[in-house]
Amino acid sequence: YKVFGNLPMISSLKSTFDSFSWYMPFIGAGQRMMTIVIQIAFSVLIMAAFLNKKYYLIFIAFLFHLIIDFTAVYLNLKTSIFWSELLVALFTAISATIIIYFYKNYKNFIVVKSRC
Repeated sequence: YKVFGNLPMISSLKSTFDSFSWYMPFIGAGQRMMTIVIQIAFSVLIMAAFLNKKYYLIFIAFLFHLIIDFTAVYLNLKTSIFWSELLVALFTAISATIIIYFYKNYKNFIVVKSRC
């Protein structure tokens, strides 16, 4: 049963998908999961910046994001997707370390002002 009929775009997409290696969808899925960890680390940095009025953490999160995006795309263009994803995995480990650090030390980052 053909939902879209014989649209040329659908057939070209199908031929492109058929040319992929069997493991390519897994690389994409893994990259998405790693990206979620990285984005959570950015959110933690921004939260810590506003809770403690240490706004330089916003710049660090921005710079970290810029470095990840630039180097991942650059490595993908210059070498292969393997090296690009390996770099993203390295940044994921750094991001997980940031998340764990702030989780273990969250009491030091919450500024509570008494209203007495």
